[in-house]
Amino acid sequence: MVSMSAVPRIYDSILAEHLANHRQMALVSGPRQVGKTTTCRNHADSYTNWDNIDDRALIVSGPSRVANHLRLDQLRAQLPVALFDELHKHTRWKQFLKGFFDSYADQVRIMLTSIASRNHAAHGSCPPKRCSRN
Repeated sequence: MVSMSAVPRIYDSILAEHLANHRQMALVSGPRQVGKTTTCRNHADSYTNWDNIDDRALIVSGPSRVANHLRLDQLRAQLPVALFDELHKHTRWKQFLKGFFDSYADQVRIMLTSIASRNHAAHGSCPPKRCSRN
């Protein structure tokens, strides 16, 4: 795990339980600067940030390259936890995640961070007809 000294947050136990017991990805969304990334990094074995040029190139190269980078072919006592930060900025983030999850869900647990937005359609997180634009 990435070692970061941080004050325990309310979602720490929820994330820990989810990652230990559920196969589904964990999406942590909220306003800017509230500690989403810090909280998630405390639970992650790897951190990939779309805003980092090298990480961006890795993501764009595809799910198998990311899996190789994360060394998912190695046996471990526990499944590793991969954190993708700001992935929603990638225009094809859904395709990347679907491909990565479909291929490697039994070898890794996945967390994502995203900013909360009143217009989720702009980030591609839900169909425009279902999103509220209040």
